[in-house]
Amino acid sequence: MGIAQFTIAIQSANPFNLLKYAKNQKDETQTPEGLLKELKYFVSTSKSILICLKNSIIRSESKISMVIKYFLSLIKL
Repeated sequence: MGIAQFTIAIQSANPFNLLKYAKNQKDETQTPEGLLKELKYFVSTSKSILICLKNSIIRSESKISMVIKYFLSLIKL
C-alpha cells in the first residue's frame, strides 16, 4: 500500500482506511532514509490537503472563510 492509497484515505476522510494504511506499513522509519521518505510523503500529502481546503474555501464568503483565506495566502502553495 503506497502514498496513492494514503491520499485516497485522506480524501475520503475515512478513518478506517487510514488505520488500515497504518497497520500495513512496515516500520521503515528506523533509518534516516526511511524518515526522509516519510517526511516527503507527509509534506506532499499536507500540501494536497491545503490546496483542496483552499479551493473549497474560495467559493465561500463567510467571515471565517475570509480568515482562513488570509492564513492560506501566507502559505505559498
